[in-house]
Amino acid sequence: MDIESKCGILGGGQLSMMLLQKAHSLGLSPQHLSTSSQDPAFQVSPKGILGDPRNPEDLKKFTQNLNYLTFESEFFDAAYLKKELTHFKGTIFPSLDCLQLLQDRKTQKESFNSHKLLTSPHLHSKNPEPILGFMNQMKGLVAKKRWNGYDGYGTTVLKTSKDLQNFLDQNTSQLDQFIFEKKINFDYEVALQVARSRAGHVVFLPLVKTTQKDNKCFLVEGPEKNSLQLISLQRKIKKYLDAINYVGVIGFEFFKVKNDFILNEVAPRVHNTGHHTLDSCEPNQFTLHWLCALQDRLPKIHLKSKSFVMLNLIGNSDKPVIPPDQSEGVLYWYGKSNRVGRKLGHINFTGENKKALVTRALKELKRWKL
Repeated sequence: MDIESKCGILGGGQLSMMLLQKAHSLGLSPQHLSTSSQDPAFQVSPKGILGDPRNPEDLKKFTQNLNYLTFESEFFDAAYLKKELTHFKGTIFPSLDCLQLLQDRKTQKESFNSHKLLTSPHLHSKNPEPILGFMNQMKGLVAKKRWNGYDGYGTTVLKTSKDLQNFLDQNTSQLDQFIFEKKINFDYEVALQVARSRAGHVVFLPLVKTTQKDNKCFLVEGPEKNSLQLISLQRKIKKYLDAINYVGVIGFEFFKVKNDFILNEVAPRVHNTGHHTLDSCEPNQFTLHWLCALQDRLPKIHLKSKSFVMLNLIGNSDKPVIPPDQSEGVLYWYGKSNRVGRKLGHINFTGENKKALVTRALKELKRWKL
């Protein structure tokens, strides 16, 4: 690994902050480009650059001396980046082709089907009539914006034909901006982070159970038990990542229905459901992401504890939050201003008994005034 390589990150949120911290542990000294000096990444980076990744001049200036470029979010327009980064001779990971494929839920979904990854039936149509027929067939739909949807934003559950008709009336001129999926009645949700190196070496982080609250990840518990179905799923995921030549860490989110894993969506980046790895695994997802671009072989994943739990701290008001003096677990505070629904930090708990860790996490939450 060449620690003299010049690396850059587009974006300055908490994912960028944690990528920077783990890069420093590897002896790297990356830069990041973000729009506000209040962004979390500026807390840990002496090389933060204030600028707009969506401004061609700022982007060109930022990337002109880099060898490696990555991003903390899939919401940077891949078509725009392809146009503006024609001068860039370094490595972009994951590739802009992968970013373009996966940032659009329509093409993302089509890629699942073409590679035989089990997912919910979906429809894309500019006209209301096929969508109404699809509702009659599926008995419940979920409308998802094709771009820039996360944490429930851009997602509308349509339980009845009346719900759908109201949605169609409100969005008649922009139906092309959505896909419509069958609403899945699932047992619970799980997530899986996967890392693939530049040479195609793949490692899997532990499968975890996730609990959502107000459409945001609230609690992560793991590891889930291995099974023949999981082993089969991992083989399919490896083939999928090989086919699209993905490099970096990627997060997969599934609905668990009996023994089936129904793929909901993926995020081509380090992922909130993998934050537990900062304390549960060696290496963690952020270190792995850098190693994917810098090494051919990835280290074997070592689980540091029998069980682990990650609790997200989500704002409930606009009042300033002062963390309690001590935490039962390991606190990661992002230094962001409070607002309703905003992820302000997370706490990791590790130990022998998963149920006991969940109890500790929920007890800890009561001490916070979010």
